[in-house]
Amino acid sequence: MTFDRSLQVTSLVLPALTPREIVRRSTAAVVRLMPTSDIVWGEIEDGYIPIIATPSEFLHIHPEWPVDWLGMTPGEMRGLRWPELIHPADAAESAKTAAALDSGELEQVGAWPNRYQHSDGTYQPLLWRAYVDDDTGLIYCGARPPRPTELERVDQILWGRDRCYRCKHG
Repeated sequence: MTFDRSLQVTSLVLPALTPREIVRRSTAAVVRLMPTSDIVWGEIEDGYIPIIATPSEFLHIHPEWPVDWLGMTPGEMRGLRWPELIHPADAAESAKTAAALDSGELEQVGAWPNRYQHSDGTYQPLLWRAYVDDDTGLIYCGARPPRPTELERVDQILWGRDRCYRCKHG
């Protein structure tokens, strides 16, 4: 049998990655493949349901995530691109905050309001807290709906974003 030279790769261009980027991408790939049942979840604190994510997708959602919050089970949310679920008026602020977390400019965020799209097409406000593990690049976060005592503050923030969005986008 002769070797078909037309199948030979003569060059392979790999992206220039720093050692830190290689570790981060490798860790995310391994965690993505892990079954959620292998994760040892910490305590649910202050009603925030834990989530593990990358800057672009949900990797794992705590099994106690209430389906009625977004109309999806943890399994249905796994792998979704979370930025695509964010209300358009909240997207720019969310992207800036995620970038600041990822770069280390921000250490963590707490009680960050965002509206996420429910499976029925409506948008539901959720409060988020998050930090990025600097070594792995994974985002460890939690979400919960606002409490009645927080609704006025959350509504003011979201109303301001709506107003800015309408000014920019007509």
